[in-house]
Amino acid sequence: MSGRELGGEFMYDVLVHALSGSEDERARAEEKILGLETRSGFYASLAEVGSAGSEVGADVKWLAVVCIKNAVPRSWRKRNNSALTEDERIFVRKTLLGMVGVSHQMLATQVSVAIGRIARLNCPEEWKDLVPTLMTVIGTTATDEQKRIADHALETLHIILKEFSTRRLSKDRKMYEAMAPELLGCLLPIWEMNVGDIVTGGSNWPRSLHTAKLVMKSIRQILAHALPSVEGNEFARRYFTRILELPDIFLRGAQGGSDEEMALSKLAAKSVIEAQNRHPTGFREYLQPFLEVYTSLLMKYDPGRSSEKAEALGCVFVKNVAQCPTYRRPIGSNGDDTEVTPATAAGSIVESFFSTQTCVNLIQELIARIFVLTESELQSWEDDPEGFIRDEEAADWNSDKLRPIAEALYVSLLSRHRDLLVGTVLGLTESVPDSELLLRDACYRAIGRGCYEFTTTLNFAVWFQGQLEPQLKAPISEDMRGKVAKARATWLIGQFVSQIPRDVRVIVYGDLVPLLGDRGDLVIRLTTVGALNALVEDLDFDGNDYAPFFLDSISGIFQLSSATEETESLSLLLQYATSLIEKTEPEIIQPHLGRMAKELMILWDSGVTKQSRSDDLGSKNLIRSSIVSLLKKVIEVVGPNAVKDPDIAKLSYPVIYFGTLAEGGGGVYLTEDAMDLWLVLLHELEEYVEDMSRLFPNLVGILRRDFDNLKVALDIIVAYSVVGGAAFMRTHGQSVLDIFLAITGNVRDRGAVAASEAIEVLLQLFPQEVSKLLVPVFSTMVDLMMANKESTLVSKNHDNLIARVVVQDYDAFEMLIKTQRGHEANPAVARERMLFVVRDLIDKTDMHWGTLRKKLAGMALCAIMARNNENEELLLELPMMLNVLVQVLAELDEEKEPDQHPETAPAGHLVTFIGLTDHDEQPVKEMHSPRKPTLYQQRLQSIHDNDFAANLNFAEVCRTGLNEIRNRNPAGFDAVVATASPSILKQLQERI
Repeated sequence: MSGRELGGEFMYDVLVHALSGSEDERARAEEKILGLETRSGFYASLAEVGSAGSEVGADVKWLAVVCIKNAVPRSWRKRNNSALTEDERIFVRKTLLGMVGVSHQMLATQVSVAIGRIARLNCPEEWKDLVPTLMTVIGTTATDEQKRIADHALETLHIILKEFSTRRLSKDRKMYEAMAPELLGCLLPIWEMNVGDIVTGGSNWPRSLHTAKLVMKSIRQILAHALPSVEGNEFARRYFTRILELPDIFLRGAQGGSDEEMALSKLAAKSVIEAQNRHPTGFREYLQPFLEVYTSLLMKYDPGRSSEKAEALGCVFVKNVAQCPTYRRPIGSNGDDTEVTPATAAGSIVESFFSTQTCVNLIQELIARIFVLTESELQSWEDDPEGFIRDEEAADWNSDKLRPIAEALYVSLLSRHRDLLVGTVLGLTESVPDSELLLRDACYRAIGRGCYEFTTTLNFAVWFQGQLEPQLKAPISEDMRGKVAKARATWLIGQFVSQIPRDVRVIVYGDLVPLLGDRGDLVIRLTTVGALNALVEDLDFDGNDYAPFFLDSISGIFQLSSATEETESLSLLLQYATSLIEKTEPEIIQPHLGRMAKELMILWDSGVTKQSRSDDLGSKNLIRSSIVSLLKKVIEVVGPNAVKDPDIAKLSYPVIYFGTLAEGGGGVYLTEDAMDLWLVLLHELEEYVEDMSRLFPNLVGILRRDFDNLKVALDIIVAYSVVGGAAFMRTHGQSVLDIFLAITGNVRDRGAVAASEAIEVLLQLFPQEVSKLLVPVFSTMVDLMMANKESTLVSKNHDNLIARVVVQDYDAFEMLIKTQRGHEANPAVARERMLFVVRDLIDKTDMHWGTLRKKLAGMALCAIMARNNENEELLLELPMMLNVLVQVLAELDEEKEPDQHPETAPAGHLVTFIGLTDHDEQPVKEMHSPRKPTLYQQRLQSIHDNDFAANLNFAEVCRTGLNEIRNRNPAGFDAVVATASPSILKQLQERI
């Protein structure tokens, strides 16, 4: 290790500083460690410290190994770190391997992880002795100390195998598969020996249990990722057979036990699950016995005694088998004409097992044992109703909780024998006595979870009126079981929304909306919000039918908001309000604007500062984002009348200001939502107001920070220009210049094109003012194009802007030509820049969409040539310019509707042109009565109609320009024109 830059003593000092109680000192040391990663000796010095004796504290050794572990993915590979020599790698690997068996538990864990990460990159090619050494240590257990070291070696092996499983290259997968027999040949006897000790219950029972658990973790990894097939594999047969032989050890989910006892049952289930997932056909010889045992355990589940996690894993296996597509019979096959293959053989086993009677029995037990609310859940309902709702709504069929997994299994079983099983569930529901309300609730849960399967059998409208509505109308009982019945009836409505006809919906609204009131059970009220939200978001929702209930709904939402404490609950309320506003006619909403604004202000100012909501800034901002989204939807739907409402205005401007402060801590999503609200408010303003003017500096701050919201920011600038007009430009013109200077050359193509489109609207609004104001921007565009730093897409958009400047204000064009990189250019450079612009306009004319941009290019070329006809180099471009003019004239002649502008803007430009947001571009169902063009859209249309450049007569501009060139330089003109194509000259004469 001679010649390395870093030594152990030096690294020891750095690590000690990294453990300092001073935050500043710790930060400096951490930064220094990162900077040393690619220095020679970095890893070796850390390994020396980590493996040092008692003279070095355990915390320092722990940090040294942690640093190795963290650095390996970044700088262990040769291509990432040329300073790391092979000798140093060998030294580090040998040192870490020698640390296997270290007694300090936290240090031991980090050693295992560090070895695993290096093994992923180096084993077995460059670290051939790693696995053999570990296997030797694992097999040496004569003394208690050797057993302890062997346990650490097993933990290390497990981590190594986990790292191997993340490899994706074919050669790595084959290497892992080749190792599997040898690994299992060593591990399985150790596992069998320790299982034997557990069975006999000797004095070493606790250690044997611990060792068996460690071995099973590695076997599980091999079965899931390394073993090519379990079919005919002797090791797999011994392993699974032993599990089945010892149900009291490996299959004790129903009977429960201590954490240590249950650990083996959970590991066994995970092994079975992963083996079946990886080898669905090869696992077929084990399908029947494991289906029988895990189904039996489910049917014996006792909530007060059984292990929920172990039962959940068994349920996962049964669910996976029931859902596995490999076991499904091909569509159209009756089973008799199917060729016998491993897959069809496995499918036959599964189909035979899931007979009608088995499915009936299993579903009945799932409903009676797992779907029934437990006493602890009922207590949670009382003590933490919002937490109860959160757990119910967050139920994920991919979770590790038993009930969601059992629900997924139940739905899979329903699909196998739909007609019979649906009848079974309905019959079970009818047979439940009135005294068994919790069991009836479980049946209702089953019906709701399988709602899709019930649609052809259950007439929900009739069932609602006969069974559910009486429960909704009944007074809220103080008895918990009565509350459960009312909440479940409400929940079922949300599950069967698509099955409720319009005439029944009105009845449903009348039953549900009163439940939002300020009295009653919070779980029932929040469940009602979920059901109403599902109804409102349904495609068949009709706002007119809901109109009589609108005020009570809004009142109920705000009453309920004061009773909730959790972010999720308030977000659900605001989501419901937003959906309701979106689907309601403006005239129904308008009378209640003031009330809604005042309630939202209370929520904004104080509601989000409740103690339970104030701990997490992210949660507060989530609520604020929901408030902003609701406010935006109100203004979108109601239109200008919403903006005129003093309470809406009083709320909107402070909300936008807070949400768009560059350093306000509002978070990314709040900033985005606030900017959307800002844009909507601008679109609906009838006249420019001082409050809106005071907001603009926030936009400057946002764009100084980053360009993440560039598109919306540009739309806001355009809207300010349209609504604020000259007053806006007088106040914020310099800021507009600064923004476009910052954007130009510093964003990707999409952003650059959007900026060009925004500038084009400004040029249409203020032809001369903006042409001069943005000279530095246009000059920078020329600089970038000349340096070939812009793509063709961006360059042609820049050309279009420069052409418009030429046509609208030639003096501004001369200023930008004479300015280079912010300084005045000498005459020679200015002539070079002008020649570049002319050539680029000629070259890119064909690339422009529509005729307006081509028309602008042609008019700009005429103007430049006419003003600079003495420039002989420029005059040589005249023949090519004539080609452009003829092309544009021909396209104008082909326009079918000459009374309209010869221009069709692309989709992206239309968004800016007609004042729509990105959300408006998507086709959606018509929510409200057709609305005439907004004032903002009318303003944009007026700008388009009165575009100075678009209204110029192109042929007349060409005729005037060419005459001026000829009059000023007859000889030069004639000489150059003589080189032009006769056909081009003939077409030109015919058209102008």
